[in-house]
Amino acid sequence: METKFFFESKTAIVSGGGSGIGKAIAKGLFDSGANVFILDIDRDRCAAAVREIGGETGGRVKASFCDIRDAASVAEAVDTAIADFGIPDFLVNSVAVTKRKPALELSEEEIDTILSTNFSGVFRLCRHVAARMMEQSKRCGGRRKILNIASTGAMQGSKNFSAYNASKAALVTLTKVLANEWCSAGINVNALCPGPTNTPFVSGYYDEHPEIVAGIISRTPAGRIAQPEDFAGPALFLLSSSSDWIVGEAIVCDGGKNLNG
Repeated sequence: METKFFFESKTAIVSGGGSGIGKAIAKGLFDSGANVFILDIDRDRCAAAVREIGGETGGRVKASFCDIRDAASVAEAVDTAIADFGIPDFLVNSVAVTKRKPALELSEEEIDTILSTNFSGVFRLCRHVAARMMEQSKRCGGRRKILNIASTGAMQGSKNFSAYNASKAALVTLTKVLANEWCSAGINVNALCPGPTNTPFVSGYYDEHPEIVAGIISRTPAGRIAQPEDFAGPALFLLSSSSDWIVGEAIVCDGGKNLNG
């Protein structure tokens, strides 16, 4: 990935960094000089991402298990990251789960899992990390950045995505509120809203339904479906000092698909 951003001496925590968009952003940060600490609920993905991004020895990239639905797990993982690399300059939240079902067919457990991961879990991690960022800002000054990966689904009423789209809409609103509350304390909070993307999150479904992929491409002016690497550049911009005047925005990044529904 070509980049014009330089993050030497900076540190980032990337939740959901074991695969997909989160891993692509983690790699972009690492390639730009940052120390990167990946949090993921899948231990095997954590280890594989460290090897892929940083080589066998890791070095500037490390990882830890974290279940963001659990407060104790969040606290332990963040403390480990800070012990290794110091208080982070950046937090990227790229965590999501979904169930593709009509609203009446979702179980209570499925609804709770989606909302507790995509919304309240991200909220929990933001609060935990922001408190440490604020301490650092008081001592050292400078701006720190939180970037939440939402979805264009936050603006849509797509069938079979009731809990998922609602959770992402809540995340967009949360981003705006946190940006309003925390900007004066030295933290910018923004969201990036990807459109359909070929990640492990959905690749199996896309493989089984090529007609869905064809329909997405036909409505996308850019002429293809997104890959995780398409979001590394926009993410790095929103984490860089070039975006200091962007506060509380939810930026759509979908190759123009939103223009056609």
